[in-house]
Amino acid sequence: VNGVPQTNVVMVNVSGNIWEGTIPAVTPGNANVNWVISAQNSLMISGSYTGTQYADEPNYGLEASIEASSLTLCEGNTNTLTAKLIAPMDVAVGIGTTATSGTIATTPFYGGYGGAKTQYIIRASELAALGFTQGLIDKIGIDIATAGAALQGFAISIDHTALTAMTTNIQSVTNEVYSTPLFTPVVGVNTFTFTNPFNWDGVSNVIISFCYSNNNSSNTTSQVRYSTTSFVSGGARAVDNISSAVMCSFTGSTGTQFSSSNSGTSSNRPNFIFGVKASKSITSITWSDGISVVGNTTTISVSPTVTTTYTANLEADGCTFSPSPT
Repeated sequence: VNGVPQTNVVMVNVSGNIWEGTIPAVTPGNANVNWVISAQNSLMISGSYTGTQYADEPNYGLEASIEASSLTLCEGNTNTLTAKLIAPMDVAVGIGTTATSGTIATTPFYGGYGGAKTQYIIRASELAALGFTQGLIDKIGIDIATAGAALQGFAISIDHTALTAMTTNIQSVTNEVYSTPLFTPVVGVNTFTFTNPFNWDGVSNVIISFCYSNNNSSNTTSQVRYSTTSFVSGGARAVDNISSAVMCSFTGSTGTQFSSSNSGTSSNRPNFIFGVKASKSITSITWSDGISVVGNTTTISVSPTVTTTYTANLEADGCTFSPSPT
């Protein structure tokens, strides 16, 4: 559920080769549910089937709003009103249950050296396949299986990228969205809420950069649950005995300026749980000025001559939403 493993559901034999099981309702109602059936026969032959991701209540928590092109309007001038429907939801990129073993580039909390800068690529096609086609990313969660050392100067940056795979060449990713003087990992999903949400364009691949340094020679690695991608999705550089400022500012493909460093790539990428605010398609809309209908499109232009309250009734997937008047 939203990338977090749940207790297995035991299936019951109801007739012959027919087995049934019920997946319980989840919280929140719009959570993404990924499910797999695993079975084994009397000959010890096993198999599995991966079902289609679903949500019990996909419209739960939708936010309707109206934006005006100008908050102050002189008599006779035109203002543009736009209705929006936003779906806050969690998007799980990767649902693997296996934990990393501490190899460089497989976990952003790698401790084989005193500090590390680790980067991952998420392709646009991966996000689109999960139903996220464009919008804000305002947090990221990582499922830690075993918690390691506290990390100093921990920071996360995220941006669009033209890269389709990672190399040992550490990229410049300057859009910092999270930082803390000291991050103390705990077992379970560790959530990092961005100080400034990232507006994904819906087309570009995304690169996420993690960095820290304890300015020593080694630390206990926090192992994370991961999924294997079909491409090289991670790259990292690890360095001993430097400050977090130096580690986080490092870019390039070589570490010859450091007395002790290492690099690597991997197709094993941590499971990421993105908190997103995605644009929801509006199937129909009716605008009113309190007297009559004044429009049926998402964006309308109005030229009121007196104080007027405009309202919009939106419909999506058979449900009606009414944002606050503008």
